[in-house]
Amino acid sequence: MRKEEIIEKFLIEEEKLKKKLKIKKIEKLPQIIVFLDSSYFDDKIISSFLFYDFINKKTIKKKYLINKVNFPYIPTFLSLREGKFYINGLKNEKFDMIVVDGQGITHPRGIGIATYLGIKLNKPSIGIAKNLLYGNYDKLGNKKGDISFIKDKNNFTLGFALRTRENTKPIFVSIGNLIDIEDVLFILKNLETKTRIPEPLREVDLYSKEIRRKLIENIHNR
Repeated sequence: MRKEEIIEKFLIEEEKLKKKLKIKKIEKLPQIIVFLDSSYFDDKIISSFLFYDFINKKTIKKKYLINKVNFPYIPTFLSLREGKFYINGLKNEKFDMIVVDGQGITHPRGIGIATYLGIKLNKPSIGIAKNLLYGNYDKLGNKKGDISFIKDKNNFTLGFALRTRENTKPIFVSIGNLIDIEDVLFILKNLETKTRIPEPLREVDLYSKEIRRKLIENIHNR
């Protein structure tokens, strides 16, 4: 199937999924949050998973999957590139919430990868990104913990810019699915943050990069 045909089919799926999007308070505090991140080498994608005990503030386990990349990088189509590998990796796993390196509803079509996964897996989800893809926010203070809400053109709150460290660029946190902005704030405020990125998301990012490094070393040492 040609790239254009794949995109057209995916856009139709997105429209169907958007109708299932629900922004609401979480029913109960999550016990296990799965943090997701991906890295790449050659024509391979490493999908990494970190299962985090939110109540006891500790990592339970980590795992990864390696697959062949079957779609090029195109802005706003990260779900098409990474989504199915995350879904495959979460089969038969127990978790209460998803946090992914990517956008939620701060997306031109309103369905970034956090929203896509939250709807497909019927779980509360949050997107955390290093850059803002869609929406606007007012000037952000420079102190740790300062926030500025991200709004769409209709003044609806999509997420927030958060200063996790003084004199450091903010991160951009957005609603995914089955959660509201107050609960997103609560979850983020209760995640340990030693650097710019909340610690569990930073840990899964480092884990993914470490797997990539070892795989590259193995190839070079053959």
